[in-house]
Amino acid sequence: MSLNIMSLIEIIVKSQYFHAALIVLASFFLAKFITFISKRYLKKWAAKTKTTLDELIVDKLRPPFIHIIVLVGLQVAISTLDISYVWIEQLVRSITALFLLYAAIIVSDIIINFLFDVYKQKNPTKMLDSLVPLLTKTVKVVLFIVAIIWILSIWNVDITPLLAGAGIASFVIGFAMQSTLKNVFGGISMILEKSMEVGDRVTLESGEMGIVSEISIRSTKITSFNNELLTIPNGRLADSLITNYTKPDLNLRVVVDFSVVYGSDTDKVKEVAEDTIKSMSGISEDPPVSAIMVSMADSGLNWQVRFWVDNQGEAFDKKIEAIDNIYKALNQSGIGIPFPTRTVHLKKDE
Repeated sequence: MSLNIMSLIEIIVKSQYFHAALIVLASFFLAKFITFISKRYLKKWAAKTKTTLDELIVDKLRPPFIHIIVLVGLQVAISTLDISYVWIEQLVRSITALFLLYAAIIVSDIIINFLFDVYKQKNPTKMLDSLVPLLTKTVKVVLFIVAIIWILSIWNVDITPLLAGAGIASFVIGFAMQSTLKNVFGGISMILEKSMEVGDRVTLESGEMGIVSEISIRSTKITSFNNELLTIPNGRLADSLITNYTKPDLNLRVVVDFSVVYGSDTDKVKEVAEDTIKSMSGISEDPPVSAIMVSMADSGLNWQVRFWVDNQGEAFDKKIEAIDNIYKALNQSGIGIPFPTRTVHLKKDE
């Protein structure tokens, strides 16, 4: 009786199915061991780091990673069996590919959201709220296509025609969405280059001026000083010349043109104009106020007074105030302001 039992045990031990079962069982215990290590040590280690990225990856990747280990063990076990059911191994490899796809999607979502959260803390903009979902969906589609191609190759399906068809389809779709893609990439380039942000005072190449109120994934909205809302595609903005008065800082130079009559004391004109501007509030001392004569025109001497304001939002009001003050100061100083004149000589017939 004992001999029969020993013979039975020997047969079982030498059986390929027993070896396969041991491999599956070992992979299961390995998965449990990794789970224990990740909960007991990796999670504590990740909590000590300055970033939360590793904590998120450890927590989110644990379930799919455990399944992947078991499936790899099952795949190895099946490969040791002398069976003709190739489809079983192909099925296991396909399921493993799907779990790897799931893990890759989790990691990509975590990394993309983490990086954009860090960027958004330093550069707050509403456009990121539209860009993050678009980027995550794009990555998911790419990973899904890679997984499908991988699974088809596992089942020995010729994917060459599919790749050719996908290339043609992507060309057609890209051509059809050329304008949309141009706007999207134009918006991304504006974010990366920081050429324009919400709240900036800008003038477009076409002449429109206003305050940037919103930058979305497709277009940018600018509120004009007449309270008109302008919606411009990002692709057009990326290819045009934009004057940004808010960058590199809020300081802005203001230029006021005026004229005085011929015969005026130029030194006195310079002194009156500069002192008038210096007496105004909100005028920067550096660079200093400067009044210069720029030309001798038909009716008088043309001058410019140049000064800087600390806040570009006050530039227009300060220019209006400067024009009024200079006019009053010239009158009080007895300096004449010219107006267009024409002298007519009449010839008498003798």
